[in-house]
Parts: sequence; C-alpha cells; structure tokens
Amino acid sequence: MVVAVGVSSSARAEGGTGESTVSSNPLTPSLSQGERGELAEGPRTVVTGTRTERLSTETPVPTEVLTRRDIERSGARDLAELLQAHPGVQLSRSFRGTGVSLQGLDPKGVAVLVDGQRVTGRVGGVVDLSRYTLRDVERVEVVKGPAAALYGSDAMGGVINLITRRGGKPREVALTASYGMRSELDVRGHAGLNEGPWQLRLGGGRRSALGYDRDLSDVALTGSAHSGFDVSGGASYAPEDGPRLHTEVDYLWRDTTGVDALPTGAVFDRRGRTELFNAALGGRWRLGEDSGLTFSLRHSLWRDQLQQDQRASLESDRYELSREQLWEASAAADVPLHGGHLLTAGLEQSLFRLRADRLEGGRGERWRTGLFVQDEWHVLQAPRLVLLPGVRLDADSQFGLTPSPRLAAQLALTDALNVRLAYGWGFRAPSFQELLLRFENPAVGYVVQGNASLRPERSQGATLAVDWAPRDGVQLALSLFDNEVKGLISVATLAEATADSPTRFGYGNVDRARMRGGEATARVRLWEGLWLDTGYGLTDARDVGTGELLDGRAVHRATAQLSGRVRPLGLEVSARGAWTGPRRFASSLDAVGVPSAGEPTWASPTTELQLRVGHRFLERFTVFAGVNNVLDAGDDLYVPLPPRQVYGGLTAEL
Repeated sequence: MVVAVGVSSSARAEGGTGESTVSSNPLTPSLSQGERGELAEGPRTVVTGTRTERLSTETPVPTEVLTRRDIERSGARDLAELLQAHPGVQLSRSFRGTGVSLQGLDPKGVAVLVDGQRVTGRVGGVVDLSRYTLRDVERVEVVKGPAAALYGSDAMGGVINLITRRGGKPREVALTASYGMRSELDVRGHAGLNEGPWQLRLGGGRRSALGYDRDLSDVALTGSAHSGFDVSGGASYAPEDGPRLHTEVDYLWRDTTGVDALPTGAVFDRRGRTELFNAALGGRWRLGEDSGLTFSLRHSLWRDQLQQDQRASLESDRYELSREQLWEASAAADVPLHGGHLLTAGLEQSLFRLRADRLEGGRGERWRTGLFVQDEWHVLQAPRLVLLPGVRLDADSQFGLTPSPRLAAQLALTDALNVRLAYGWGFRAPSFQELLLRFENPAVGYVVQGNASLRPERSQGATLAVDWAPRDGVQLALSLFDNEVKGLISVATLAEATADSPTRFGYGNVDRARMRGGEATARVRLWEGLWLDTGYGLTDARDVGTGELLDGRAVHRATAQLSGRVRPLGLEVSARGAWTGPRRFASSLDAVGVPSAGEPTWASPTTELQLRVGHRFLERFTVFAGVNNVLDAGDDLYVPLPPRQVYGGLTAEL
C-alpha cells in the first residue's frame, strides 16, 4: 500500500521519539488514544521530514508511509522486499546486497536510518536493505529529495527511515513461520509486556535458502545461498509525567556462500559472513505543552569477512576482514515562539572508524559535528500556509565545513487539496574506500587505488508535490523533481596496461549529473477494506558532459498494488507488481565497479509480480500462501532476481 503525504490510511500514534501525541504543532491539538483509534483510514503519523511528529496532512515535507498493516499484508520479510513495488523507488541487486535509488540518485546518495539514526556497514557504498527484517518495524517512512538539512551526508537523494515498534497490547506473543522453494525457511517471533509505564520487547528470527543459477553455461551461481539469524530486545519507561526513556539492542548474523567465475576461466568459491550489532539509548523530556528535549546515543559495529578460494590454484586465494564502528550522539529541542513559530534546533556528533585489509594503511577514521536549526512558521490558517526554512552546518575532520540549507512550504488550499514545495542542498563525503582503497586483481590484471584528494559530491534539488482527494475513497498525487549533482565521484583509467604493469584505475570528481522527472499515483477504494494503488514514475538521469543516461536507472517505471480484506470470505489479499523499463549498464570487472571496455549494454524491461492470500481463523491464527516473482523475471547479470518461488506459512498470535 503506497500513500503520499495527505493521503488517508491507517495511523498509529507511536513515532520515532516514542511520544504518545501525534503532533506537537502549537496550532493543532494532540489527539487522544480513542480519537487516534478512529483514524482507521485517516492521516498517518510521520516524523522523518521535520524530526518532529506530525500528521501526514500537516507536514510541509512530502513523506510517504508504509504502516505495520501494509507490511503484514504484503508478506515482505525484509526492507528490500517491501520496497520493490513502491512508486518512485528503484532497487539495484548484486552480491553486495540490495541498494535503493531515489529520484535518480544511486544508493550512495540515499541515507538509511533506524529511528532517525544512520546505519553503518556500506559495501561499495550500498546499504543492503535485505539485512533489515521487518519483525519489529512499526512503519517505514520515505522522504524523496535533498534531506541533508536535517541528516547531513548521504541524504542527497532522500531518506529511508525504519520506525521500530513502541507500545502495543498489555501482553502479546506472536510467531510466524514459512517455507518455500529453494528450501527457503523464515521463522520469526516477538513477545511484548506492558505494565504501567514499563514496556519490554524481545524478538528473534532465522532465515535460510539455497543459492540459484540463471545461467547454466558456467559453474558460477547467480544468487548466493544464505543462512542467518537476528535477535533484538528493548525496554521503555513512559510515565505520564517526567522523562520518557527507551533502550534497544540488536544483533544480526548472516553467512553467504557462492561460486564466481572470471572470463579467464578461474573459478572461485566465495564465503562471506556479516555481523551487525547496535545498541541505542534515547529519551524525551516534555518541558511544556508544546516544547521538549530529545536525546539519543547509539553505537553500531559492523564486521564483514570475505574468503575466496580459487579452485586448483593458490595464486588468487584471499581473506579480507572489514570492521566498521559508528558512535553517534544527538540532542534536539522544540520550542514554540510567538506568532505561530515552532523552532527546532539540534546538535549531532559522530565518529566513524573502519579497519579493512583493502585500505591503504589498513584503517580510516573521521569525526563529524552537525548543527541544525529550522523554523516551522504557520503563516496563515485559512488557507493553511506553512513555511519551513532550515539549515545544517557539518564540520568534518577531513572536509571542513559544509552548509546544507533547505526551504519547504505547504499550502492547503482546501481540506482535500495540498501543494508542497521543497528546495535544498545536499552533499556526500567520499567513503573510506574511495579515499584509501588499494586493491589488486592479478587474475584479470588491474589495480584500483583510492584518491585522498577527492572532494565531497554536492547537489541542489527541488520537489513540487500536489495531493488531491476529490471524494471519499479516491486520492491522487503528482510530484515533479529536478536534482543536479556536481563533482560526482566515479572510476577512471589512470594508466593503460604495459608489458611490466597492469592497468591502473582510480577515483576522481569528474562528472556532473542531472536528474529530472516526476511521479503520479492514484489510490482508489474498490469496496470497504480493499484498495487499488497505481503509480508511474519518469526519471531522466544523465551525465551532463556526455549526455548519456546514468547506469542502472530506468527512465520509465510503473507500479500497481491491490491489497486489503475481502470480508465476506474472511481473506486478506495482496497483489503487488512493478514494471521497470530498459536500463543502461556499463559492465564491470568486479565489486569495486571498474568499467570494462566496449559499448554499454541495455537490460530488457522487467515485470515483477508478487501474490499473497491469508485466511484468519479462531481469532488468533492466520494461514497464508503466496508466490514471489510470478513471471520468473530476471537475468544472470543485470537484474539478478531470485526465480519464481511458491511458499506458505502460519502466523499465531497468543
């Protein structure tokens, strides 16, 4: 189910801060629990666009929301599966994982957050969305367009924010188990206890599946086999008066095994192991009816091991270890001012450390301080006009000061018609790999080296969004965007191969790119509880110098989803589909993204379709079955989708 800002759908009161009020807007009263329960198909709560909780109809920043109900009906087991049919989102898949592209910006320019805190563990600039299970996720918020004014580096194209569960029934236990083709097993469960101001949560899950191969002409596998588990726990203390605190700890372990083959005939058995640990503490003090202070502390540890064993040879065997740590502390205050102003100001301090065998010197370290301030100014009430100017200043130990201003505005012409406009700057600091990489591939004959003189990528972008609900059960949305990135970092040839030395590649700020396009979505209630969502997106992302389309971005993409409940039959159904047009690709030698010689290749259009049906019985049990990739779309190189899979399972709520 896809909803743009202003579109009605189910809401929950809980937000990223754990507060029980939907809005701290001084001109909008808070809603009681009973009133919120009546918003079964009303405005959703959002927090990402402004870092303060708002009803989706009241935020000046266009924000899209997928709620817990949407997650359960979709049958998605991880974030990648949930977003694969979302309008305006393009996924890129490789053995690195699944990355997300927004408004033509590749995964390196999209910030992925958990409860407003950035995550660690990028591989080749990509945060693997498939490692984020949805067991404890209350909702997912998507903000498209420059968001560096609040979130700093990596938010040029937008933000994906996972909001974890808070609150619930006094006591709850739930378990879901499914099994499908390729011996794919997925078991997950959670338990919760609410006693007075205290809330406790525990959860865990295990997933495994065999690998798959879409090209039988060689021994290489298209998709790796995988197995892993995750555990999490959290506690919160939320009295009626006084500070509210919450803490969370989670751990993820994942093993992958695959087979790679090079054009030279060399065959490698590959095994990777990823571990991710997070610990967080946060809280909020309510200083007044509409003012408060929030804080958060977070530590993330990402450990990645890769072992490659060349068959019948020891020449290219290697073992690599990467260990990345992130410490982050933040504090923010909301203060209402005279004349309809709500001032939000905050400070963030981050420390990044990476130890990796591929880096020159074996390690990299940087710290960053971010100071942000914004003013939510309610200029008029009828028609409702809200302005949201803001700016962030980042001080980076390697790249100095970087300002990121933004101006957003909302004009509610009527209760059914909203217009939003946002303009902002963004930037992305070069990764440790781009700065310090030293990688040799003797089997193919090339060297890739980092460039310590790289400058941050910088962007400017604007988004115009219009939402209209002409009548009950019909919601329409249209948005246009224009982004420009200067100093785009890419790989270039430094020296051709000679009889005595291999080809040398390196990184440089050599490109300027522009991404323009738009999205149109429609949501129609077919009958009570059953909705049809459709969307179309056009993305023209080009290198300004050459005029060529950027790799991996489809110009055209269409989505459709039918979801809801068929009450006479007691069924919950979900049919999700996405058509992605042709995409341009320049082949690469391996994971570091070194371009090979020759003309670019165009991947054929792809149609992805997922079906799921569930039946609830005895009030506590749901049996379900589904088919992923119904049309068996995908190929071995450019769109390595898992083949068609039939699965079934059972959910028990005790």
